[in-house]
Formats: sequence, C-alpha cells, structure tokens
Amino acid sequence: MEGSRPETEYCWRPLPPASGGSGLQQYSVSGREPSTVYFGGQSTSYSTYRSTYGGANSLWILGSWSWTQYARCPLGAYLQLLAYSSSGGSADFYEIYPSGSVDKDTYYFWPGYSRISFHADAVGRHILLFIANNQPSNAIIVDVESGGWPPSSGPGPAPSYARVTVRSSWLTGYSVNIDGVQEYNDVSDGRLDGIISFTVTGNQYHNVKITSPGYMRSYYRFFRSGYAYTLTM
Repeated sequence: MEGSRPETEYCWRPLPPASGGSGLQQYSVSGREPSTVYFGGQSTSYSTYRSTYGGANSLWILGSWSWTQYARCPLGAYLQLLAYSSSGGSADFYEIYPSGSVDKDTYYFWPGYSRISFHADAVGRHILLFIANNQPSNAIIVDVESGGWPPSSGPGPAPSYARVTVRSSWLTGYSVNIDGVQEYNDVSDGRLDGIISFTVTGNQYHNVKITSPGYMRSYYRFFRSGYAYTLTM
C-alpha cells in the first residue's frame, strides 16, 4: 500500500547528483525503470502501469527505485519530478501553495519524459499538475514539514526560511525579484491586490527589487530564520 513506502527516499538536500540544477531536462526511462509505482492508494509494477495507463499526461515524484504521486519532506528539501507528455510541446505547470496562492510556469516539454526540480520552500501541502495539449495531468501532493532533516536522508541539515510580504496600498500589478534569480508578481496568487508573499533563505542578506512601469525600489535586508517581515511601499 501507498503508506508503506519510505517518504524520505524522494527528498534530497542539496540537489541530487547529476540533477542538472533546477531547470528542465529530458529524461530517458530505458534502463532506469522503477521497480514500483505508487498511485491511487496502491502500488503496482511499472510495466503494469504502462500497459494500463500509458499515453496519458502524467506527473510523478522520482525516487531511487520507485515513483510516487505523494511524498512528505522537510522544509528546504528538493524533489525530482517526472512529467510525461507523449508529444511534448508547450505545457502550463501549476503549483498550488498551502496558502491557496497559485504559481504558473510555462515549460516546453520533451516528447516522453521531462525532469523538473521542485524546491520545498513553504510548510504545508503543495499540489502540482500540468496541462499539455489541452489535457491535464494527474495532481501530485507534497506535504512539507517544518522539522529538521532526517539524519539518514542527506548530507546536512536543510536551511530554515523567513517569510516576506511586500504590501502596497496604491500600486498593483508590480513584480518582485529576489537576488536577481527568483521573480514573483502581484497576480501569482490569482488576486491583483498589491500584496506578494514568498519565502527566502533565513539568516542571510537578500536583495529585494520591486519594479513596475515607471517605478523601481530596492531593499537590501538581513532576514532572520523563522521571522516574518513586511516591506511596505
């Protein structure tokens, strides 16, 4: 049954070897077929799954010997996701955060399997799925926990995080860039309300750059782990 699998088999800190970073990669299953796949509350062999459900858009969490559609992991961990689309092409990838906000990214999938890295950056339940060729995939669920890294599951502790909210009573539709790497916008959560919330690695300085047509403001602040901060414009 699904609950019998080792949850930490799917979690990594830092990124697993040969993951290629956080971008999208083509993935060949040949020679790396899982011995077991877990879905719908049950387990089965990969060959049985492929003969029964092969061809449909599907999303998986990749483990060293199995695939699953549910996992638990500590805050700050990484998981490797496998997205299957028979023809590939443009796909809209959705992540529903524990807060209810929705992030949408657009990827160009390879025909067959594409691998994507997922970062567990907020405590609570994350729901992920994609739509390619007008067909939705199944949803996968990742429950992110606030505890430290299990000693047997990785080479070091996962970092803790600070929660940051940018709030404006007069400006909407703006974007926020973190350290020139991660970007958020005012409609990421589906609401054009002048409020953007996100997490940053704690006990570090971060550059928060807010931009909108005709407007730009930057903050360079130290964010302590476990604290919540509000930047008001």
